Amino acid sequence: MNDQVKADKCAPIFPSKELHLFNKKKECDNILSEWQDSFMSNPKRGQLFLDFEDKNQKVIKLTYAKGGSWLPSIGFTNSLCTRFTHMTTGHAPIGEYRQRFLPHLPISCPCSEAEVQTREHIVMECDTYDPSTHPCNIIINSFVHFLADNPSAFSFDNG
Repeated sequence: MNDQVKADKCAPIFPSKELHLFNKKKECDNILSEWQDSFMSNPKRGQLFLDFEDKNQKVIKLTYAKGGSWLPSIGFTNSLCTRFTHMTTGHAPIGEYRQRFLPHLPISCPCSEAEVQTREHIVMECDTYDPSTHPCNIIINSFVHFLADNPSAFSFDNG
């Protein structure tokens, strides 16, 4: 048997490194696309999850590649990133959150203009924050600037 193998002139077929890397990338892209579609259509993703647009007014798809889809816009400041996440997911020290998870705490806005302090009220209307910093659209950079200009917004330690 060994002599037969040695006599056989067929070269072994090895997959090329490029083909292997291409297939891995394609598989990874398919998994990411499936996860994005599943997340966007899942009713359990959270009714308070806020979608953002890029400067071309296209909804930013979630990804982990190249630092993720939000991090390049937010920067690498831990507190800003944390507050951005609080605002995006609705898990923030605001009345809307307290109403669901801490009902014994007050839910109205300290500005006295909103019976229930909501993310929308804080970002778009609240007099506690400088009106010139309120975003006028859902482009991610508008919200980043709002948070940068208002360090107590969406902060559990109040800035």
